[in-house]
Amino acid sequence: MATVGRVEYAGADPYGGAAHIQIHNAHTARLMPPIIGPADGAMGTIGALLHYAFYVERAPDGVVVGAYREAMPEFVSHVDGAGLTKEVLRLKAERRELTELMALFG
Repeated sequence: MATVGRVEYAGADPYGGAAHIQIHNAHTARLMPPIIGPADGAMGTIGALLHYAFYVERAPDGVVVGAYREAMPEFVSHVDGAGLTKEVLRLKAERRELTELMALFG
């Protein structure tokens, strides 16, 4: 609202989806910036994958993961079937281990 020209985002969020909330009052009707997203192609896939993996790690049977499975079944099937979700989580764990190791020598 503070002179933001537009809002663009990469990854879909079928649970929260706050980028598409429309507030209808005189102020927002005049100043609401255009909202563009989710991105197509690799950028959109990576954004959604990072968001999805974050919640798979914390609550694999939770409502956010359930929202992905319901709203984006092809996406979930593809990223889980290709092992991409597990790979993101493996890389995150590897980074954490490397950070801890560097702290020992830092």
